[in-house]
Amino acid sequence: MLFWNSHRLKIYIFAGDIRGAARMCVAEIIPVEPDLCNYNVGIMKKEFISDCSAIRTLNPVIHCITNYVAMNPNANALLAVGASPLMSFRADEMRDIVAQSQALYVNIGCPDETLVCAAEIAVDAAAELGVPWVLDPVGVGVSRLRMETCLNLISRKSPDIIRGNASEIIALAGNAACARRGVDSSESSDMALESAEVLASRTGSVVAVSGATDYITDGMVVLTVANGTPLMRKVSAAGCTVSALCAAFRAVDDDSLRAAWCAMALMGVAGECAASSCRGTGSLQTAIIDELSLFDPAEYAELIKGGTL
Repeated sequence: MLFWNSHRLKIYIFAGDIRGAARMCVAEIIPVEPDLCNYNVGIMKKEFISDCSAIRTLNPVIHCITNYVAMNPNANALLAVGASPLMSFRADEMRDIVAQSQALYVNIGCPDETLVCAAEIAVDAAAELGVPWVLDPVGVGVSRLRMETCLNLISRKSPDIIRGNASEIIALAGNAACARRGVDSSESSDMALESAEVLASRTGSVVAVSGATDYITDGMVVLTVANGTPLMRKVSAAGCTVSALCAAFRAVDDDSLRAAWCAMALMGVAGECAASSCRGTGSLQTAIIDELSLFDPAEYAELIKGGTL
């Protein structure tokens, strides 16, 4: 019997009794040429405008299981773009909330027992109900607990999008030699591109790497965004906010690669515009929220620097 799965694997299953073996399965990777026309930068900018408008019109509910530091910035950013954030860790209401949500966002920045238990139940519910979800593996290389938590969640249902900084993506892809420096990245996004492609191919998730140049890949196609400002690295939860925006875009766009690209582009352009008028990192955080609440999608689309690698 022959079938294709979602990861472009051609699977052959042979049923029979060969010296007591009941079944044998062989997987063969078949190269599939990606349709790059769908990711032409001109088309992508039009889709950016459409997706931004869809978020404002549809007001999708985004269930956020996020860390304590990021709760307020994440909620304000989602509200600013037109989404409806809902924060809860209570295990016995997880399934009910996921059932009412258009996307789930899980952030392991403060991985206490309550958060981890809630995330497991929520991801299981998302798998059952077909709700897309986004993982932010904050500081995944810092401790065994964080790594095991991420791997456990991924094994339950591959995230539609995994968004992290370079060090996080390199570590999650299996490079134990990656330097550890708390939750901040010690590597450039360029150095994480290969790891992102490996992780995407292994999990079936779209992987987005934040950095001077953002890279977004499904393991075959690589998209880039070159907007933003170095000051954003000094703003707490700026990366977590991008992940929350990924969930908002994925809620209105079935194409995870495009949704992640749109989220990265929006945050990058908002950061650039905010930096032009702020005094420092404190006012930058507020100015970014102002930008997200007031931006014109068509004007922002013209400012996006990026496309297909």
